[in-house]
Parts: sequence; structure tokens; C-alpha cells
Amino acid sequence: MPDSSSWEIVSAPIPTVADGEFLVQLQEFSMDPAMRGWMNASPAAAAAVELGQAMRATGAGTVIDSRHPTIHVGSQVVGMFNAQAYAVSDGTGVTVVDPELGSSSMYLGLLGLSGLTAYFGLIAHANPRAGDTVVVSAAAGAVGSIVGQLATLSGCRTIGIAGGSDKCARIVAELGYDIGLDYKHPDFLTELSASCPEGIDLYFDNVGGEVLNAALGNIALHGHAVLCGGISQYNATSRPPGPSNNM
Repeated sequence: MPDSSSWEIVSAPIPTVADGEFLVQLQEFSMDPAMRGWMNASPAAAAAVELGQAMRATGAGTVIDSRHPTIHVGSQVVGMFNAQAYAVSDGTGVTVVDPELGSSSMYLGLLGLSGLTAYFGLIAHANPRAGDTVVVSAAAGAVGSIVGQLATLSGCRTIGIAGGSDKCARIVAELGYDIGLDYKHPDFLTELSASCPEGIDLYFDNVGGEVLNAALGNIALHGHAVLCGGISQYNATSRPPGPSNNM
């Protein structure tokens, strides 16, 4: 999370708008793992965020001044505005949202990139069927918390993997997972196998590493593995090994 060791808060004049632009007052922005990638960008990724530049971030706010033909004062918008209190935009990459569907924070989560990732990763790519056993890693996270709910709505049996007993209890009580498994528990591998006696029909992976290997070791015939993230490897100082249970 932002603190004084890595972030500097800078005051500057509020920008003015030109023809075709509008000014947004940001209420919230999203803290995402992608920020690390943006600070170490490769040629194939978005341009690097240099030291001293405003951090790239998806934000939600209200238009308070406009010289734009279709985006008017009072509009609620979401877009890549950077981590700042005020931003000027010409509308590129900006979406006007309906506040009756949810708060601005909803458009940074459930109705935003995390929700889209969960929906298309699970529904469009994995095509879950009623009765499937679906296992989700990082089940308490931004994407995993939504995947589990979508799987439950699809009639699936859902097993969430999270770190710590508190998270495991919460995903069952609040998110509707049938079972919560703590990957830090010494009996995790045994508990995973016992929870999936007929195998895993669909594994939605957000972490990679040993948890991915454990899931592959329990995959059912004709099972699917959706590879969405690899957060267990993001701090690796050398290239991590690939999945070793694929056979």
C-alpha cells in the first residue's frame, strides 16, 4: 500500500481544460499488482512509469468542468486517470457509468476490470457446468472472490484456497464458497485431495507455483485450468520453474 517510503505526495495547480477536454475530480483509484509491471515495463507492455511521474492507476470520479461535446459536468466516469486528485482527459479510455448500478468503487472492482476478468475467465473460457467441482486460488482476492460467486450461481460446487483461517472462514460465510482451504496449513495437500474425491473439473489459478501444481495433481479427466495470475511468483528474483504436475 502507498506509504512515504515509496510514494511522494505532490501539490500542483489544478489543470484547466481545453476544447474537447473535461476535468475530473477523483474520489477513488485502484491499487493493482499491475503497478509493479508498469514500473518495470518491457517493450511489449505499456510504457514504463518513471520515477517522479504520477503513478498510473484506474480512477473513478465526477466531471466538474467540461468543454467536451458528449461528456458533461456531473457525469460519473471511470478511466486511467493516474493516482491524483484532479485529472484532465479528452475521453480516451474513459467510460461514463450509471451511478444507480453501484458506487464508484464498484466500477473499480465488481463492475470493473476485476469483474470482467472473473466473468470472461470463468464463463467464456471455462464454460462451467452445474455440478462441476470448481477450485479457485486467491479466493479472497479481487478476482477470486468474484469467480467463486459466479461459479456458485452456475450451480457448481466451489472450493476456495486462501491464506489463513480467517480468510478461509470469510470466503465461506460471505462469498458462498462450499469449502475454504488454507494453503499455509501443513495438511493442505491432503485436505485438497479429500475435498475433491472425483477430481477438480475446473481450476481457476491466480497464484501459480506450488498451489497450481497441487491442483494439477488433482485435476479430473477433461478438466480445465484457467491461468489468470501468478502472484506467488511476482517477488521471485530468478525465473521460477514451470508447472511440474502437468503429466
